[in-house]
Amino acid sequence: MEGESPKSPSGGGDDPESLRGPHAAARPGARRVIDIDPAQVQIKPDIVRFPGCFTVEIKNVHVFDDRNAVGNSFFAKAEYQWWNVKEFGELKCQNVSSNGCGGYGNNCYYCDVCESLHELESNKHTASRSSSISEQFRGINCPQRPGFYTFRKEFCFNDWNAFDADGDCQFDFFQGDKSDYKAALSSLQQVGYGSVVAKIRLAFNATGIVEQKKLAKEAQIEDTVNRELEERRRNWDINNGQFDKFRQWYVDYRKNVWHKEDYLPWLLYENEMSCLRLTFDVCERRPRRTEYGRYTCDPNMGTLEIPSLKLICQIEIGKLLKDDRGIYPEGCAPLPTTVSNALFQSMRENDQLSCSAYRLLSHDRAALTYADLNRKKFDECAMATLGQHRLQFLSFCKAFKTDHQKIPFDLATFCKNPTHDSTHVLVHLNLAMNAKILNLDCLAKFTNLVFLSVSTCSSFTDQHFDKVCYSLKKLRHLDISETKVTNINPIAMLPQLQHFHMFRLNLKMSANDFCHTMVELKELRTLDLSNRRQDVQVNDYTSMQRDYARCLIDFCIVQQKTIFPHLCLLDVSGNVFVDDLGSDVAYRVIMQFVQHHPELRFLNVLDTALNRRTFMLTFPRINKLCVANGATRTQSIQALLIYAKSEREVFASHALQAIFYLLQTTYDHFTDDELTDTICGIEVAMRYNRKTLSIQMAGTACFYHICRLNRIKKLNAFYIRIILGRCLDASLNFKLIIQLQKNIWLTVCNDHLLQTLTDTHDMFRTCYVALEAMVASKDASIARMTIAIVSILAPKIPVARSQPLAREERYISYMIGVLHENLTLVDDRPATQNPEDHDDINVFTLKFTLSALWNLTDESPDACEIFVRLRGVEVVFQIIRKYCENANIITKVFGLLNNIAEVKRLRSYLITYDCVQTIVELFNTDMEKMKGQLNISYVMNDRHEEVEDMDEYDDESDISDNSEMENAEVEDERQMQEQPPQQIQQVPRFDIGYFAAGILSNLLLDDGPWDFEPSRQECNRLLIDAVAQWPKSINTMVAYRSFQPFIPILTRYDLPGAQMWAVYAIYHVVCVDKQYEYISMLRKQGAFELFSEIAHGVHTHPSVREVAQSVLATFDS
Repeated sequence: MEGESPKSPSGGGDDPESLRGPHAAARPGARRVIDIDPAQVQIKPDIVRFPGCFTVEIKNVHVFDDRNAVGNSFFAKAEYQWWNVKEFGELKCQNVSSNGCGGYGNNCYYCDVCESLHELESNKHTASRSSSISEQFRGINCPQRPGFYTFRKEFCFNDWNAFDADGDCQFDFFQGDKSDYKAALSSLQQVGYGSVVAKIRLAFNATGIVEQKKLAKEAQIEDTVNRELEERRRNWDINNGQFDKFRQWYVDYRKNVWHKEDYLPWLLYENEMSCLRLTFDVCERRPRRTEYGRYTCDPNMGTLEIPSLKLICQIEIGKLLKDDRGIYPEGCAPLPTTVSNALFQSMRENDQLSCSAYRLLSHDRAALTYADLNRKKFDECAMATLGQHRLQFLSFCKAFKTDHQKIPFDLATFCKNPTHDSTHVLVHLNLAMNAKILNLDCLAKFTNLVFLSVSTCSSFTDQHFDKVCYSLKKLRHLDISETKVTNINPIAMLPQLQHFHMFRLNLKMSANDFCHTMVELKELRTLDLSNRRQDVQVNDYTSMQRDYARCLIDFCIVQQKTIFPHLCLLDVSGNVFVDDLGSDVAYRVIMQFVQHHPELRFLNVLDTALNRRTFMLTFPRINKLCVANGATRTQSIQALLIYAKSEREVFASHALQAIFYLLQTTYDHFTDDELTDTICGIEVAMRYNRKTLSIQMAGTACFYHICRLNRIKKLNAFYIRIILGRCLDASLNFKLIIQLQKNIWLTVCNDHLLQTLTDTHDMFRTCYVALEAMVASKDASIARMTIAIVSILAPKIPVARSQPLAREERYISYMIGVLHENLTLVDDRPATQNPEDHDDINVFTLKFTLSALWNLTDESPDACEIFVRLRGVEVVFQIIRKYCENANIITKVFGLLNNIAEVKRLRSYLITYDCVQTIVELFNTDMEKMKGQLNISYVMNDRHEEVEDMDEYDDESDISDNSEMENAEVEDERQMQEQPPQQIQQVPRFDIGYFAAGILSNLLLDDGPWDFEPSRQECNRLLIDAVAQWPKSINTMVAYRSFQPFIPILTRYDLPGAQMWAVYAIYHVVCVDKQYEYISMLRKQGAFELFSEIAHGVHTHPSVREVAQSVLATFDS
């Protein structure tokens, strides 16, 4: 969990006054005896991470001269509100006592602060009350005299014991009667961030006279309770001991109620002396930097945040340095350390660290002490510049040259001038994931190093290891994983070492020497002996072939005592960890080791012989043991969370395989919290191992089981979005891996997931990746899923944004091939099968592909031209001839042809005898069906009989094909079904006729030759007669993104048939526009004046005028 410090305003909200960070005030008339200037409140660092440390500094705290306040203790009332997580504001206060510093929750009182601090300092508090939290407040004293004070204190929360006293790996306040906190934090986790406003009201305690009155009131309460209980005792069957216990409890209870509900509120009002309000953000993950370097938890609110002048300057200065534009006046002193570090960090995060920028950050112009180049590209200029500075922190983990090639890291660059370089000041050095490092002998010169990682450095040998252990006596953390070290005997020279990682070392020393060396490290907190497991025969073991991890554990057990008294984490994952005695003996051995090390809390045995073993404690233990393996849900999730972010992809892959098996077999047993942890672990593993196929394969398979069927409805939109993001990344990185692509698109091709997407970028990226996978995989099943996804999402993307997809010839060419291929496969089907009633997989593919092409060609002349050039028109007319009785397919084909007919230069491809004759025939056929439906509807309405809906257009069972072009039809059908039976009316459907009329209307605009029957005049007359008979009450047949294609038709008074269709097309969507979206669109496009001209024009056809006037009426309403 991470938070943004209160000094920075939050990222959202309606009231800007509440977003200004610390604010000090008091109620009018209050005795203001302490004055705190909000501008003097500073919290460092800007982002506070937990576990971690932060420093609070408040300067110029003014304590006034007030005899009742100075020297007296005080108490505070804490009130807070989470703006976007309502549950937190409703949490109740959990007070430990009525008059002590304990409790948590909203609207809580904390009493006798000064006395409690004094007891803490003088060690008067009992051991049971001592905790890592209370220890943080040592050294704080209340002011005894008036004047100005400065408060400065570092708080560290690295030990979670204070929150988990029972050691069950769960926060204590999540359990028992405080489980409402868990529900509230669960809501916070789903949102991903929380904006908090906390108000702390301070008041000094009662004076002597008020204290006496308080004691008198408490005595009165006790007398009243005693009288009440004595009267009731006559009817109770309890002994004296039970009665006395209950009476004492009830007396305390009544005192507490009076204290919290009456006394403290009154005292707070009477003795209020100050009020401090803080605003800050709590993020589940690391906040994202905004354009000007600010931080925000919500990725959708970055543009709403007002950056500070300091951060704007950092961005702009970084741009100048990147462009090699000097900003330093002659003779200017170097930038201070805090400014230099902040500027460097800003330039790193905004990719501004060019070679010229490094030259301008030389030691005579800046004073850098912190340089983090983790996973960043850089060149030789970086080495030359950073070598001039006295760095205290340097991370070069997985750094790459600008041409994506790893470069040797020359450590001598930082040791050339001991008086000006990092030799004697460097504390943290991370060289992990660099295959070759030059001059590693220089490591011995960094005598102040506390943290050193040379993991995966193949040039680090026994010689370098010996020098490190001999020279770096201050080391507390050492990682030599996957290096060339073969003997660790020199590690005994570092008895103060606390964290030692030696993953996959090829040691060439005896097991006895290894064990005697390791037991010298008495201060170890973390010991990593993990390895990459190799298959061997169980009965082939000798003493030298056994794992060093097992040898060390056996050695410790033989000692019959605690060898590592402070050891918290032991990692033996990947070790064979079994001998000829079997896994049961290995289990008993490691449990004896656990019993001898009471501080051990984390045990990692993933991918060992104990991988499927359920660990059960059979002996008393203070600390809970968290095991990471693949046996149970808890242990598998623990393994996933441990290795998801590490560089050991082999263990992350094993953990994902265990999770996959559990999801496949016992999904219903996963709790909501376990499911949330699982999703987060999978997402992190896939994000940090984008190029590892095994992790991507296992991760997508897990996501499939989490999202399949209705399971996805349990997930918050935030988790759906991160699942989609990781799936799309995997698809782009492994386009040719068919099974992986199937995992991905089986997961994404989910109606609920697709309907959850609202962000245009997400929808565009999903369509883009789907089309790329369709073309690259050349697999029929993948093509069906990806095309279906595009058919659903494409109409939701603005036309201007979707043009790059529509103009890509590869996509349209492939889909035309899909149409032709599935049409050919359908032709091989037995003739007796009715394609309307027995839709098979090929027919569904045709429908999805036609929908996708319909949506991609919408208002895209370039896409239409590509479709025509690739002979797509010939293919769709073959489909018309094959499926002339399938209304759904013909509707999609005509929608596609409508888009082509709107393009002036392409109309000649459709103005042929065969095309026009086919369109007119289907138009006439559909009009006859519509007339028959109207006649049946009139007869049934006269008889007031309930009839079955016989609409042949609604018999499609493909519920996934719900593009925006057809959503209105589904919505109208649902609304009709919700009405009482006596109100149901037959609403005629004539989709084919509607779209056929649209094609003819656009073709009539063409001035080219038309020398065949039916002639241009006959088609125009046909439209006039047909549209005039269309009913005014009708379900919406299409959803329009723009009315621009209708403008050329509306202005053609010489073509009343085409004009009538265009007016009717607009009317039939406007008349049911409950949200006024279409009316607003018409106003923006200037259609109001155009319709006024049509409605009152002398050359307007009477039928056109009538419908135009109906459209104008909607403007007035």
